[in-house]
Amino acid sequence: MIYKQVNEDLKFAMKNGNTEERDYIKVVKAELQRISKTPTDEECLKVFKALKKSATENNLQSEINYLDGYLPTLMSEDEIITEVDKIIKSGVVNFGKIMGTFNTVFRGKADNKLVSNIVKNKLRTEQKK
Repeated sequence: MIYKQVNEDLKFAMKNGNTEERDYIKVVKAELQRISKTPTDEECLKVFKALKKSATENNLQSEINYLDGYLPTLMSEDEIITEVDKIIKSGVVNFGKIMGTFNTVFRGKADNKLVSNIVKNKLRTEQKK
């Protein structure tokens, strides 16, 4: 469970006297506890993504690095194209249904803007044939 790991990381930072990391983990933990006293992994990932977006906008590299340790590695463009092709070949040709099918399997593992653009391009290409 991700929330449990955050608590372990906080204890580790406190024991090692790493005040910068400790303070940031406390901020992360407070954000998680605003959602629930024991947030699910999905809730944790949602909070981490929001915090990473904020850290990226403010160019806070140490915070980005910390959050990256919890976030799943996103699929590459080639991997997304392969999976979208499989969905289209299975007979699904409606944008919404393709996105829904993709997200059912790969939720949180790919950048949805990129997936959306790939699906739109694939559908345009399919219509021209």
